[in-house]
Amino acid sequence: MSMSTRQIFHTRCMFLAAICWTIAVASAAAAEPPNLVLNGGFSQVQDGNPANCQTAGDAKDVTQTLSAARDADGRAVAKLACTRFDYRGGASHAMLAQVGGVRRSR
Repeated sequence: MSMSTRQIFHTRCMFLAAICWTIAVASAAAAEPPNLVLNGGFSQVQDGNPANCQTAGDAKDVTQTLSAARDADGRAVAKLACTRFDYRGGASHAMLAQVGGVRRSR
């Protein structure tokens, strides 16, 4: 049983589509996902604080300050100093939070 020109064309198209799909899947798997952490190395500083960072926690329960600093090896770090902590509930915490950049989707 011999194949018609149309069947040969269809078979070649399916083969080519399978190769393209394999390349696309392999490329997508090899691509690095986007980094959603803004200024993760704390190298960008704005008004003495790491850019895109702020403190979080109830000011009635916690006294905390955030600043940009350097470690012993000279690398940029974020310094979060908590000088007072009174536990009164879930909002009683000292926390470094990323602000901006990542939006919640619904």
